[in-house]
Amino acid sequence: MKTYINQPLSIMLEIFLVVYLSKKIGKILEEKGHKKGWYIALFVITWIASEITGMLIGAVLFEDAPILMYVMALLGAGAAYFANYYFAKSLPDLTLQGGQQNLSTSTEEW
Repeated sequence: MKTYINQPLSIMLEIFLVVYLSKKIGKILEEKGHKKGWYIALFVITWIASEITGMLIGAVLFEDAPILMYVMALLGAGAAYFANYYFAKSLPDLTLQGGQQNLSTSTEEW
């Protein structure tokens, strides 16, 4: 028995999800004073690449189960989102002190 995925519906849901998550990452970047364009492009590229990689890994592991291949593809895409999310969160906040981040260290001895 073969399992088929309703591809038009799943593709539309993924597009909506990518748009929603892109806006979420963009909001984090704007709050930190960074331009969001290139970071969102990076997110979309890593989403697609990770989804394809996850699908290929799923095809090797579960060659007779297309639904499990799709699940592996979604896990790859989810990994891309979390990597980009934590990357955006780890960027320095440029809104501190008029766009200058205070990187000076204390001169006090320990």
